[in-house]
Amino acid sequence: MNYYFDYHSTPHDDNLSLALGQVMVNALRWWIKTSTIDDMNISQRSERERT
Repeated sequence: MNYYFDYHSTPHDDNLSLALGQVMVNALRWWIKTSTIDDMNISQRSERERT
């Protein structure tokens, strides 16, 4: 069991985890930004239809 933890705690794996975390955060930010823009476009369209 110690071998598993020794092998998986290398600096390379830490850098890989950090890079993957940054990719996930950026993807989440992009998804939130695009979904809120879509929501704004939908609400603007519905307001135009009311007038």
